[in-house]
Amino acid sequence: MIKVFAFDLFGTLVDLGSVSKVFSELNIKIDNLKLFTEIWQSKQLQYAWLLNFTNRYEPFSELSIRALKFTAKIFDLNLSDEQISKLNRAKLNLDPFPDSEKGLEKLNEAIRRRTTRTGEEVNVAVADKTHSILLSNGEADKSDKLLSNISLRKYFDYVISAEEVRKYKPSPEPYLHVSKKMHLQISQIALVSSNLWDIAGAKSVGMHTCWINREDKRTNEEINVKPDYVFSSVEDMGDNLSVML
Repeated sequence: MIKVFAFDLFGTLVDLGSVSKVFSELNIKIDNLKLFTEIWQSKQLQYAWLLNFTNRYEPFSELSIRALKFTAKIFDLNLSDEQISKLNRAKLNLDPFPDSEKGLEKLNEAIRRRTTRTGEEVNVAVADKTHSILLSNGEADKSDKLLSNISLRKYFDYVISAEEVRKYKPSPEPYLHVSKKMHLQISQIALVSSNLWDIAGAKSVGMHTCWINREDKRTNEEINVKPDYVFSSVEDMGDNLSVML
């Protein structure tokens, strides 16, 4: 039985593309803003995975700054230190996907129903309480702040960060750390992510996996991995939770 749903944050609960709204506020003009933000995010991940391979660690927010500077050079964009700082801080106010809060509310409601049964079932249900946690490559304090800023923090019992093991997902260490920290077998945990590389990392250590596939992508277009469950949104997952609990 699944005891923990471990949610990814960036691209799963919050829309990374929503950082683009800050560019106009700072009067920064870019012809292809979507491409700019995509390169910025992908370069940040590239830096993270390079650190994994070389057994080094730097905070995820610092990698974001480095990736932003790299992307600005590609676009021949001269950003001031103040603009770079403000753009990076904007990641603490990313917009949630429209389905994120509705889905998390439905998930928590299903969990509450399991822990408020009557009669002899009460103690069993409480003992088997299912938790919702966050598992992010971002630093714990920044992830916590972002969730609080968009009113999603209340849905999570714990915020766990890759910084605690100084290895980034999809390296095995962050996933295994959840198992150790929650005192559960890895098979009792389900990763919820929109990122197939994240799904692949979780499956490699024996986690259940829930792929949030909002764009109706095919798995073989990105990586050869088969998620255990596929949902069109977090809300869709909340509506169909009975197939997992």
